[in-house]
Amino acid sequence: MKKSQTIKKTLLKWPKKTIYLKELAGILGRGKSDGYEDFYSDVMSLVKEDVLSPIRGSGTNGMNPSLENRYRVNRHNLPVIDELKGELLKLHVKLKIAYYQNHIDEYLKDREVVLAFDAFFSGGSLPDKIERRELAFMLFYDEKALDPSTPSYKVLNRLGLNLNRDFNCFDRRLPVTYFPFSQRAQKVLIVENLTPFYDLFLIFRKMRKDFESLGKDAAGPFKEHSQEVASQMPFDALALGNGNHIVSAFEFFHDLFDRATDIDYFYWGDVDGAGLNIYLSLREQYPDFRIRLWEEAYEAMLTGGQWRADKSRLGEHPSVAPDPCLERLLSVVKESKAIPQEILRFSILEELVYGQ
Repeated sequence: MKKSQTIKKTLLKWPKKTIYLKELAGILGRGKSDGYEDFYSDVMSLVKEDVLSPIRGSGTNGMNPSLENRYRVNRHNLPVIDELKGELLKLHVKLKIAYYQNHIDEYLKDREVVLAFDAFFSGGSLPDKIERRELAFMLFYDEKALDPSTPSYKVLNRLGLNLNRDFNCFDRRLPVTYFPFSQRAQKVLIVENLTPFYDLFLIFRKMRKDFESLGKDAAGPFKEHSQEVASQMPFDALALGNGNHIVSAFEFFHDLFDRATDIDYFYWGDVDGAGLNIYLSLREQYPDFRIRLWEEAYEAMLTGGQWRADKSRLGEHPSVAPDPCLERLLSVVKESKAIPQEILRFSILEELVYGQ
């Protein structure tokens, strides 16, 4: 069997469960009249070893002696399996090999990724700190290779590896659109949607200028009265929730503030299943933070007397204890009603903010 080892090495990485005779011929560069006897001998030897199983009914190649046109690849019967088991034992100690010892067929598919991790640790030096996509490009020349939905990330888990612990790797935090209106943030308002967010941005900016002007007229430079001005603002900063984005991006406040958990966060969104899901998810996922509803805005929405049908669904949130305001909002949503933030147009919001 002159070139059977060439076929076996190729079959180790073959991506499909079956292989066509013409694909086998392409591997060896023969299979027709030239060298057909050797090719026939190689294929039949693999069939005898049960590495290949002919698929009956796939037709024959019309040669004499004939071969089936299609074969099932039995990787587990390849003689080099023992070599692979030995290879597993030589991998770096950080790589847990139990899964692949029991699933050698999976190791055949994942081998290149496993060896990339092995080479990384065998190199002997870890970066002080590296971001996930930077690490992915370093290992695989593909910056997305270690995203949670990828095959490489699955291999990472199979090997018992942890990005933070074993690679000094961190995930980038998703940013939050954020505007401060005082030197020190103590109360931050998070607004679900863009239109009311921008309305409030304009209102808060005007309010700050009004208070600055009053401070200057009353007693010299504004900087001497910054604390007084800040105390007159209903909120010290404004952040855009951008729908569900805020749930995954909320940790960005750790990057914005030295003591993020000492700040009061107020949330204002649509009165519907989606809007309340966001608020309740924030409360559940970030229990160390003080997160409340902006009750004045919700009260104004509820007294507006307008609503539409709600197509969104309210999820299960058993760990969050409802307060009176939340109870009222839940009762509206449970009637399949929705009140969008846009019910409070600019002039109403301005009156509401200046009245606080």
